[in-house]
Amino acid sequence: MASEKAKKGPSKRHLERKRARGIATPEANDPPSNAPTPEIPEPTPSAPAVVTEPQVVQAYAPVTILPAVTVLPTVPPPFIHDPGNGPRVLDVSSFLHSPFAEPACTTDPRCYDLGAIEVYPILHRLLPPDVALIVYYNVTRQVGRICPACRRIYRVGDELQPHLLDGKDRQHEGPQTRREQMISGLCSWMCFAIATYTHPGSLASWGKTADEMDDSVIDYLNGPGDPNVTNDEGLGQLLRMTRCEDLGILDFREPMLAYLEGRSPVDPWGSNSFVYQSQTPVLYQIVDPLPVQGSSDVSASLEPAAVSEIRQQ
Repeated sequence: MASEKAKKGPSKRHLERKRARGIATPEANDPPSNAPTPEIPEPTPSAPAVVTEPQVVQAYAPVTILPAVTVLPTVPPPFIHDPGNGPRVLDVSSFLHSPFAEPACTTDPRCYDLGAIEVYPILHRLLPPDVALIVYYNVTRQVGRICPACRRIYRVGDELQPHLLDGKDRQHEGPQTRREQMISGLCSWMCFAIATYTHPGSLASWGKTADEMDDSVIDYLNGPGDPNVTNDEGLGQLLRMTRCEDLGILDFREPMLAYLEGRSPVDPWGSNSFVYQSQTPVLYQIVDPLPVQGSSDVSASLEPAAVSEIRQQ
């Protein structure tokens, strides 16, 4: 039996021709076409990952969303105004608590004595609130003054501008002007004339204390004055009180001091209401004799701490 010739593959020259013509030819190392395809192993499923919630740590305070329009803080109203001829006080209490107010004088004996804790409560009873503060300020400062009539801020001896444009209000002024500024704080002849509204015949007391006045003028000031004037804002009372070196309140200082210190439970005036409209003060006896002791009400504005605070300004 004739043996079968072994099947030969394409020759090397034949293969090179195919490559030159771009015909792909099986490489010698390529696996035969009838060789089985190797199996690719499937990946082993891994355990599912555990998803945890992220922890939010609040490191800052909550942010407040501001409105579109920010409201600015309220600006307090001014307490000093200058109309063109000198600064005026609009709010006496605010002025006393400001750096514009002069400190109380402790070297002058009279200023130091009238700066005692019991003086202001007595003035508070005899005068309207603002006038009481002005008198207390004037008598406890050596040269710093607030005019009780026009509320001008000045120092004794300053060259002040006239109230009127034509300057006619200065015709009566002279050496007595400085003297009156020291006595009452009234800055000019015009302001002094306003203070005599209830007693127009007391112009002779201009620049004088009670020791320098005639007895007839003293008697006139101690009288009822013009009955048609019902309210002069305490200026008539101020005019009478400032003619006295001790403001005419010497007899009432010890009872008021005892009341403020708690040594006496009774208010010397028997009430906390102002008495300057109901009393008839005189030069040497500013108010009527002490009323019947009966009331023990305490006014917050008369507490020793409040008085001390004003005194230190």
